[in-house]
Amino acid sequence: MINKLYAQLVPDASQLQLADKIALALVALAPLLMLSLRGWLNALLAAVFLLSVWHYAKKWRQGRNALAVLDFWDKMLLLCLSAPFLAIFFSQMLRGQWNDNPFDGPVRVLACFVIFLYLRSLRFNVVKTFGFILPISLWLLFLVVKSNSDLITQAGGRYTIYFGNPITLGQFSLVLAFLCLASMQYNDRKSLYLNLYQISGFVVGIVIALGSGSRGAWVAAPILTAIYVAASFKQKKISIYWWASGFLILGVVFLMYSDLFLGRLREAYIEIAQYLETGHKDTSLGLRFSFIKIAWHLWLESPLYGYGDGMTPKLADIPALSHLATPMVENTVRYNGVHNELMQNLLRSGIFGLLAYLAQLLIPLLLFFKSARSPNICVASAGILGLMYISSVFLFGLSVEVFNLKYTAFFYGFIVAALAAQCLSADPTPSPGKSHVS
Repeated sequence: MINKLYAQLVPDASQLQLADKIALALVALAPLLMLSLRGWLNALLAAVFLLSVWHYAKKWRQGRNALAVLDFWDKMLLLCLSAPFLAIFFSQMLRGQWNDNPFDGPVRVLACFVIFLYLRSLRFNVVKTFGFILPISLWLLFLVVKSNSDLITQAGGRYTIYFGNPITLGQFSLVLAFLCLASMQYNDRKSLYLNLYQISGFVVGIVIALGSGSRGAWVAAPILTAIYVAASFKQKKISIYWWASGFLILGVVFLMYSDLFLGRLREAYIEIAQYLETGHKDTSLGLRFSFIKIAWHLWLESPLYGYGDGMTPKLADIPALSHLATPMVENTVRYNGVHNELMQNLLRSGIFGLLAYLAQLLIPLLLFFKSARSPNICVASAGILGLMYISSVFLFGLSVEVFNLKYTAFFYGFIVAALAAQCLSADPTPSPGKSHVS
């Protein structure tokens, strides 16, 4: 039975070695408890990386150098996944201030390039796997969140997790919910129970996202909905009955959490009004408005290589910024960042941070956009999921640093690597001068 399962996910399943089967099982299970159990994602992906290295070490001993046959998109993905590491390396070199701690997340992202090559060589169908794993992952997460009532109380009634916060929980639950929905693009028209299962994952993900009270996550919902609607019309997969049922379910869910949702919107309106009328800075949105001004000014003072993490000058000593430098603003900028992924990259690594941020987003965005338009459903489905994820990363990054945690950085590298591998291994003509890496 296990061999039949692998046969559905890998074209040449009969050629898989035991190490390959273990690696693919770990890839499939990586999202399962990523938000429910601390260290789960890091441990499983680290194991997949080691198995990938072992695979290519054997090829190397046989005289087959995988890096010698990289095609155009392989090289672009290498640039994308190495960009955060290179930005920190060059900026630290120019500042002459070496610190190994900022490399922790970028090294994990870079490691995903080896995973990308490995999954591409095996032609693993990660979208089909996600369709089975993500709904149960969200259901388990919901049970974990609801069982920790003390954490919810401490967070002011907002859903949260013990090793994160409501913002991170809201972001991941929203994007995983939409990935559940998009994975339906790959299903057979008669897969009624599978469709219902994946829709249930979508609904419970939306429930968690609403319960988290994360406004920064909610802003992505309209864009993700637009991508899904466009993909559905292109593939002609979803009937009017599914649409009607979906809107009815979402309407009920929204009514259940309407007080929290409207309350958070009301808070946003009040905070914006306070900032504009009185200059009050020590609110959630007030801080973010101040951070943008501060980050822009500081970057102009050191545009080439930035300041590094926790190395920004004291704001109260800078005349142009002293009026913004409340104790909360000062402390947050130095120790927690400026709550904007682009601005934080500029502060940390200057122009190198900007180039890294653009490479991280634009390269996979172009690949996934191209793939989403493919007539090959295996390619298109991976492209659609990729578009959703990269769009979410950009939108989430407007109000918080997306890659500031180790597992969030690792998850970015994993998703890009896994979906790009499916796009390129299933596409007969992915790029000029294509060659197959094995």
